[in-house]
Amino acid sequence: MTLQQLRYLVEIEKSASFSEAAKRLFVSQPSLSTAIKDLEKELGIRIFTRSHHGIRLTSDGRSLLLYAKQMLAQEEKIKNRFLGQSESTSFVFSISSQHYVFVMESFAKLVNQYKEIPYSLHLREVSTAEVIEDVRSNKSEIGIIAISENIYQPLNRALKKHGLLATELFSTPMHVFLGRQHPLAKQEKLDLEELAGYPCIIFDQNENSEYHFSEETLLPTTNPRQQIFITDKSTSVYLQENCQAYNPGTGITQSSTSEVIAALPLQGQPYIHICWIARKSQQLSEAAKSFLDYVQKAVEKYGKTTLSSDSN
Repeated sequence: MTLQQLRYLVEIEKSASFSEAAKRLFVSQPSLSTAIKDLEKELGIRIFTRSHHGIRLTSDGRSLLLYAKQMLAQEEKIKNRFLGQSESTSFVFSISSQHYVFVMESFAKLVNQYKEIPYSLHLREVSTAEVIEDVRSNKSEIGIIAISENIYQPLNRALKKHGLLATELFSTPMHVFLGRQHPLAKQEKLDLEELAGYPCIIFDQNENSEYHFSEETLLPTTNPRQQIFITDKSTSVYLQENCQAYNPGTGITQSSTSEVIAALPLQGQPYIHICWIARKSQQLSEAAKSFLDYVQKAVEKYGKTTLSSDSN
């Protein structure tokens, strides 16, 4: 399989015609057909079907097209990185994280740090399993995850399995976020029993992954009767304001939402340990070091104590 064959595939799908694609690619139609047939033979699939209506991608063909576009996009990034700009003035850095305010704030500071030079910076807010996979596969240099007593053993096994190391940033008591108009919002602290009649917001995890962890560490033991699954942080804030819903978390609130969202500590619940993960023996880039420094300063601002000991 070659990148040229993948370019042919993308152009054929775009043109909806072998003959038209051949014209645009400045190759003969027989050469184009042969390239696709060779690709089908190598992969053991059929990419296109032909009818009097024209050509259509098969199910395998559609899947292959998605991979082809991703690979060609990566090729373009590599060319831009190493051919279009010098290493001293351009770089790529990616972070994957669960949904945390201090990560967003630290990422913004990193963006401002490099505002004078070309860059490609990526912040992916994803599920626990996706953070681990992103770091394992080099999609991200570092990841930010939460580890609690309830998920420590399976999560630690997953990290070791993939050659990853977790380093603790800070630990914090379990809190719940809820709207300031919530009937319980004026209390200084809460018990789980008091939350039983209210819906619990859960950041959705990828159930198709080889491991499944909940970001909300109290869930495995309480199993709320009403559960709302979401993927977006702003949706969580809206539901807390308008539906008397609550969301378990670190207790760190964004300054822009602190007037409408309260964070109350939960009694009798295990601490959350917020960690950054990376591949073992990896030398961190300067961007990664700067980002982690910004994270430490951010969490100290919220009154959290930062650490630097391995959680493994």
